[in-house]
Amino acid sequence: MPDLVIESFNAPSPWWTESGEISLVIRNVGEAATGPFQYVWRFGGAGRGFVDGLGAGETLDAVHQVGAAPQEDTSVSIRVIIDSDDEVAESDEGNNEAAQQVQVDCGVFCREG
Repeated sequence: MPDLVIESFNAPSPWWTESGEISLVIRNVGEAATGPFQYVWRFGGAGRGFVDGLGAGETLDAVHQVGAAPQEDTSVSIRVIIDSDDEVAESDEGNNEAAQQVQVDCGVFCREG
């Protein structure tokens, strides 16, 4: 059976108030290929990516633009879920999420406003 995992997940920290990039590596650590699936990320809305499939042992590197951070110094959570619609039967369905706390620094703009 296939088994999709998030091998790495990175977001900018500190994050300025402009939009930023997240990057992730998805790996199929299972012994069989997957069919098509999607993944989502959540931060001030949601985004979505689509994968045609991953063979056993294969990886996918993805980079996505995400929206602007809040206009304040704060900490926010960015969450990624692979196979978000449970399209792939996996040997472990419990390892498809990752979250990262990111420090937001709105800089001089907030302190002068």
